[in-house]
Amino acid sequence: MDTTVFGKIRRSSTFLSILGYKAADGSISDYLINFHVSYMGAVEESKAIIVGFLPTADELDRFPDIMAAREALIDSFNRTLSSTEEPLKAPYVAVLDDDGKPIKGIKRHAGNGEVHLSGLIRHKRVIEASGKTKSARPMSAKDYLKDLTPVGRFRQFKLTPGNFREIRVEGHSLASE
Repeated sequence: MDTTVFGKIRRSSTFLSILGYKAADGSISDYLINFHVSYMGAVEESKAIIVGFLPTADELDRFPDIMAAREALIDSFNRTLSSTEEPLKAPYVAVLDDDGKPIKGIKRHAGNGEVHLSGLIRHKRVIEASGKTKSARPMSAKDYLKDLTPVGRFRQFKLTPGNFREIRVEGHSLASE
């Protein structure tokens, strides 16, 4: 996949559309994501939200362990924030912009050339459902809390030829090969 289009867009947060993305479960959806966002920034914001979270009576009834889940999430966020952001680990390589600097939110698998984009989901439109049923596991208190945060919307998309129709960003378009 030709990734040079990503070197031509602004280095700050921007919107990016992934159209006709086929997920591993077979579903096909269009996504609008915030691109060029920091995962560590999302963790910091998520921690602040959870630290300030006070459950309602309904939430306490639904999730009796919600305060323990809150503490576990805060601990997890603290561990993530205390670790340093490491350079990409093999087999991934950075995708560089026109100035030769790594582009935040995109990496390439050195072995097979797959491109991985990451960002915060802002909108998802399902075009074709997978037909598979979701797990019957009920939502946990930790899942519920995570869904209230940016980390709960942070996703990575594995882009390979044929598993997406088009990417649009800042007037640029990149079609699947």
